[in-house]
Amino acid sequence: AGSIHTLWDGFFQVFGYVSLLLYYLGPSVFAGIAAMLVIIPLNAYFLKRLSKLRSANLSMTDERVKLTNEVFQGVRAIKSYSWEGPFVDQLVKIRAEEIRTLKACANVRAILVSMLSASPSIVSVVTLGLYALLGNTLTPVKVFTALALFNQLRFPLIFLPILLNNLTEGKLSLERLHKFFSADEVESYVERLPKGHSSKVAISITGGLFEW
Repeated sequence: AGSIHTLWDGFFQVFGYVSLLLYYLGPSVFAGIAAMLVIIPLNAYFLKRLSKLRSANLSMTDERVKLTNEVFQGVRAIKSYSWEGPFVDQLVKIRAEEIRTLKACANVRAILVSMLSASPSIVSVVTLGLYALLGNTLTPVKVFTALALFNQLRFPLIFLPILLNNLTEGKLSLERLHKFFSADEVESYVERLPKGHSSKVAISITGGLFEW
C-alpha cells in the first residue's frame, strides 16, 4: 500500500524522462521505446505465470496444513490402528508437490527479476547504438546525460511490474479471506426441546447395556 502511488507517478516519470531523452538524442529514443514495448509484454506474461503458481502453491500449503491438523487431532486413532505409514506417505506426496511449485515460483521470479534489472541497460544500449549508427557523435556530455536519464528511468520500469505483482498477490489474499469469512457457519445438530416442555432431561436412556 505504501508504494501504490507508483502506479500513477511511475507513468509521469517515464513520460518526463523519455521527453528529456528525445530532446538530447532525438528520434533514436524511439528504438529504446520499441525495446521497452517488447520487454513489457514478456514481464506481464511472467507476472501472470508467477501469480498462477503462487495460487497453486497456496492451495497445496492449505491441503498440507489441513492434513497435519487432522493427524494431530486424531493421533490416538492413528497410533491405535497403525496408520502412521499411509498418513506420512500422503503428507510427503503433498509436500513434494508443494516444493515443486515453490521451485517453479523461484525460477519464474528469477527470470522476472533478471529481465527487470537488465531492461534499462538493454534500452540504453539500443538507443545509443542507433544514435551512433545514424551518424551522430557520441560526446561525453550526451552519453553521460543519457545514462543518467536511463538510470532514473530504471526505477519506474522495475517497480511498476513489481507493484503490479504485489497487487495481484494482494487480490488473491483478499479473495481467500473473503471466501473464508463468507463461508457458512456450522449449524447445530442438537434438537432442543421447546420451551414449556415438562421434561427437564436433555438425553434419557432406558434399559441401556454398555460393555467394554
